[in-house]
Amino acid sequence: MNMSPDNEFTELRRLLRLKRHEQPPPGYFHHFSANVIAALQTPAGRRAPAESPANVPGWILGLLERIQARPAFAGGFATILCAGVIGGILLFEKDARAPMAVPSLLSEVVPVSQPMELPGTMGAAFEPVTV
Repeated sequence: MNMSPDNEFTELRRLLRLKRHEQPPPGYFHHFSANVIAALQTPAGRRAPAESPANVPGWILGLLERIQARPAFAGGFATILCAGVIGGILLFEKDARAPMAVPSLLSEVVPVSQPMELPGTMGAAFEPVTV
């Protein structure tokens, strides 16, 4: 695109000439300050229907607003969630370690005096070779 400097800015100059003639809608400047003040005075909990997601319950939106507003609340909430997850894991492991009525493989323990060979290993490969 080897364009001369005059040709590069002709499009921009044309657009700027159009922008000079643009006008805001009637009453825009008269009502602008009133609209800004009304938006500032609206409580944070009251949102316009277009701003709030349709599928999210209101209590979740309230919780998210509180978390965003107070970092200490967010830290406490995260601590409670982590403690719940860790507690659930510990409770689950405790139930898994409980003895079951079904006999397990540990009931058939081989005596220690006999050498134990693991399945799939080559036991003879590690025995001394005599010549």
